[in-house]
Amino acid sequence: MEPLKFVDFIYDPVWKYIPITEIEKEIINTDIFKRLRNIRQMSLAYITFSGATHTRYEHSIGTMHVAYKIAKKIEKLKRYADFIIEGDEKSYETTLQFIRIAALLHDLGHPPFSHTVEWVFQRYPNLYPGGKYSHDIYTSNLIKENSELKKLLNHKIINYTNISKFLVGELKKYKHISILHKLIDGDLDCDKVDYIVRDNYHCGLPVNIDIDLIADSFVLKETKGKKDSDFPVNIAIQLKLDKINIAENLLNSRYQLISTIQYDKKNRIANYMLMNAMKDFLLKCKKNATIDYTKLLANIHEEWTDFDAYCKLYGNPRGNKKPNNIGLQAIQGNIANEILQVKMKFLDPIIKNNYFLFEKEYPCRIRAENMLIKDQKMDLMLDFSFISPPPLTLSVTYYENRLNLIDGDERKPISSSVLNASNIIKGILKDSIQNSFIAVYSNTNPKISTNQLIEKIYGIIDKENIDYRKTLCDNNEILPCDFILLILSALRDFGKEIVEHIRLWATGVVNLQEFAISFIKDIDFKCEKISSIESKYSSYFDVLLNKLTFLGLIDQRVKSTSLPGITLPEEEKVRIYFERLDHCLNYIGKKYIRKIPTKYLEIKNKLLDRLIKNKDLYTDYIVKRDKLPKEERSQFLNSCRNKMKDKKLPILSV
Repeated sequence: MEPLKFVDFIYDPVWKYIPITEIEKEIINTDIFKRLRNIRQMSLAYITFSGATHTRYEHSIGTMHVAYKIAKKIEKLKRYADFIIEGDEKSYETTLQFIRIAALLHDLGHPPFSHTVEWVFQRYPNLYPGGKYSHDIYTSNLIKENSELKKLLNHKIINYTNISKFLVGELKKYKHISILHKLIDGDLDCDKVDYIVRDNYHCGLPVNIDIDLIADSFVLKETKGKKDSDFPVNIAIQLKLDKINIAENLLNSRYQLISTIQYDKKNRIANYMLMNAMKDFLLKCKKNATIDYTKLLANIHEEWTDFDAYCKLYGNPRGNKKPNNIGLQAIQGNIANEILQVKMKFLDPIIKNNYFLFEKEYPCRIRAENMLIKDQKMDLMLDFSFISPPPLTLSVTYYENRLNLIDGDERKPISSSVLNASNIIKGILKDSIQNSFIAVYSNTNPKISTNQLIEKIYGIIDKENIDYRKTLCDNNEILPCDFILLILSALRDFGKEIVEHIRLWATGVVNLQEFAISFIKDIDFKCEKISSIESKYSSYFDVLLNKLTFLGLIDQRVKSTSLPGITLPEEEKVRIYFERLDHCLNYIGKKYIRKIPTKYLEIKNKLLDRLIKNKDLYTDYIVKRDKLPKEERSQFLNSCRNKMKDKKLPILSV
């Protein structure tokens, strides 16, 4: 029996029969939502993939359906809903209806041409008031301000204010609902599930993914809440270990979507040309004193469809004149030529690392392109293409019902990161990094030496990195990758102090993360990405270490380690083994350290001095361990590790 009352249905090519409730039917018929019928989901991908003409409208309805399927399958959700909304006989129904509406509205403020306008605001923050643009935040504000939605969403819990806060992760009042935000904006959320399946399907590359299997892959992890809290437990969504293959299939399909479809040559070049056209249009409008630029931005997000944007860029779409704007040429399928493409996996490790500065630093991209145009004296487009890595913050629950840690009378499931639980997902991360590339486009076929062009681009990348790091250094700031490399460099040098030519490894991701967070507080440089880490395990930190490994600057080894104090019911005490990752700087990483600003070496030297002062502790830990009897060794090593933590030292191994 369905907990919600459905009054109608929509037949969808991907999920087939999608039932809808009365309030959903009314929302779908509002003018603001019907606008999504004329915004293509994949922008100009139809130039190569003729079936890619589906819209944000059907994606939004599909996302609602996926969210419902997953939320309904999560065990214990009904119990939490009943606990929080005490006295409300329809508490569980209210929770499910809330998540359905939030999913339905999640793309309401999306601008035309998919993410192209979003890229413009990211690269040119001066074109958006305040400089920080997100269509998610715009959608949240739009829900609060739209008169049609305000009339419809007026329930005590399902109201426009709560929906708006929920979509940006700011709903704190109803915890059983707020934790479901991960279903809308998380690692394997309903948005990703729908667009991965839908986009591949319409591009003629269907994937074999069962929505019911996905829905059955999640579990609520419980830990004790604060004693003075109104809610007795903290709850978080995790993936079941025996369903890890579902995540692997989904993330592999996502990689196929990005690498094969989104980064198809024609699709990629066409969207780059369109982005430049939108940028020129917005710059022109902003400089025009007769145009209300704020109102124009509101119209783009609330009224414009793809056709409206096309008309504004082109004028009369049925005119006979041939467009001289590169973006309009792209819309008509007349795309530029790719005169160069170089993949990261073929580059020197130091150049690879320097290249990834451009992943988020959009001003660096613009300066690099301008330098190349000026040097070559021709109109070129320099594209830094990054295949976004798989989302990795989701945890995996091991042995939820079978295996328990001994901790008094409390039983806890063991959790691990999805990255460490699957070599397939780790391989997708590696390929995402190594298959990123540099490309150069031109509207003509210029006679140009490819080797000279590559050398010039390398020089530009190197110069931008030197200038950027110098600016950071002058402001007492440091990039996370440089900070980690300096720590590992100090460990490499310290190895020679203990035993000549010994190679010291930073032991485990969590131990190295814990030390890095502690050490950043003791130096004069700021690194916001590191200092802002709050969780015991950070997927960001883990991915950073893996990225430096895949780029070739550090080495990584896998060590098997056991967790003591684990029992299986009705069995003798056993030892369960997990993989631990250790890291150390290699020779190429050492060469890279020589190129960073000299002032940064203060960080390395400060750590090295601290290590040398505690040389005896490390000598005992490394040299004496093998001389002790087996029964004494474990206690001795634990004692040494505790001393290292107390003295704010890294835990090392050989």
